[in-house]
Amino acid sequence: MSYFPSITQNTVIDTANSNSGTLGAGLTWNAAGTGTSTLGFQGIQIVVQSTQNMQITVEQGITNSTFQISDDYLYNVIKGDFGITIKIVSPYVRVSIKNTGSSSATYSINTTLTPITEPIPRSLDSNVNGDHLKVGVYEVTDQWGNSIHVSPAGWMDVNQPYRLVGTAFGSAIDANFWTATNNGTGSASGVATSIATITSGTGANAWAQMFTIRLARFIFNNAMKTKQLILIPIVTTANTNRYWGAMTATAGSAGVLPTVIDGFYFNLNGSGVLSVNSRNNGGTVNSISSGSFNGEVSTYIVDTNVHAYEIVYYIAKCQFYIDNQLIHTFTPTTAPLTATCTLQLGTIATTSGTNSGSIQMWAGTIHRLGRDLTCPIYRHQAGALANTVIKIGAGTLRAVVINQWLTGTTISLYDSATTTNAIALIVPTTIGGTHQELPMTLTYGIEFYTGLTLTVVGGSTDVTVIYE
Repeated sequence: MSYFPSITQNTVIDTANSNSGTLGAGLTWNAAGTGTSTLGFQGIQIVVQSTQNMQITVEQGITNSTFQISDDYLYNVIKGDFGITIKIVSPYVRVSIKNTGSSSATYSINTTLTPITEPIPRSLDSNVNGDHLKVGVYEVTDQWGNSIHVSPAGWMDVNQPYRLVGTAFGSAIDANFWTATNNGTGSASGVATSIATITSGTGANAWAQMFTIRLARFIFNNAMKTKQLILIPIVTTANTNRYWGAMTATAGSAGVLPTVIDGFYFNLNGSGVLSVNSRNNGGTVNSISSGSFNGEVSTYIVDTNVHAYEIVYYIAKCQFYIDNQLIHTFTPTTAPLTATCTLQLGTIATTSGTNSGSIQMWAGTIHRLGRDLTCPIYRHQAGALANTVIKIGAGTLRAVVINQWLTGTTISLYDSATTTNAIALIVPTTIGGTHQELPMTLTYGIEFYTGLTLTVVGGSTDVTVIYE
């Protein structure tokens, strides 16, 4: 039995909140317009096209000039394809649009009021049955606006973040954790009142840089995240460059600027234009400048306030965030974005002229998103062994099992491909005679960063090294 044999959907084009034409950079259309009555309607539907980035503001209120609710939506010119449905909760609505791009925009905004609607996604996914709503969870936000994200490796960014490098700053640089170097007139890298300041100076090819001593070891399928609180005291400084992120770089020398070799990083050039970048083993820099970002916005203008800059990366993807807003995503095609994802946290300021560029880092860390719970391997050695690399690259020394030894035996382990940078030197002692055969396990749990080299002196020594 049907109570409604037919229903006519009286959808209305809201001409007061629709427009097309041109709009100058920084200007807003309909910011002071008169609201349209929404009585008899349930939904507001908006479609936008533009040649520049836009901010769409939908206000709802109790009169045609008094609005208590304001919702903002961002149109990214790189992505385009903008259409939304908004639930009506007040008698009046006003829609305005602001050109947030760098030049005049040709745009159109079309607003429709409809009596029967639901603010659900506007299309289905590509499933062959065509019966799945096209939805996506971009972030999970609590009542205070704190957000968590899904890592590019497919994990929720809540699974035991594990700090690898980066410590709080105090009254001076802690040389046990940070290396700060500089060269040229007026260049400096230092810490005061818990803030690190890196200043290029004004000499010809002057520079300064500050890096963590340790590398942040990467384990595949556990994404890494850098987070730096960065403040740029003066944004536009001719002939300067400022870099920050997860990277390795050349040391620099007198008159020779340091350069990024591997990694993912932000760069602010002398014109005050921000870019996001990756580089593979000193090759061509993969760089995207503000205005061409493919994230939630295509343009980001750096100011002189402190902001949280984050980079979430692993082999198959890298995402750049500023203040929890996705700026850009890199996805490799035929070659990795960087030769290694085991990187340092770094900040660099350079100048090629007489202007000095400065950058402040209030705090900085690299976290692994997930713990390094992997199955270790072992190396069993019976007898002497001369300087043998048993692992290339970073890892963890878990334990050493001494199965048998003689007096005079030494077992040496190095974080290196040579016999430098010792981790452990084991000199067992005799117990009850010259030949002891009781196994002994020495637990370490020490990270190494370059490689693991083993040296054994003593022909009757029997040892098992457990590592990953």
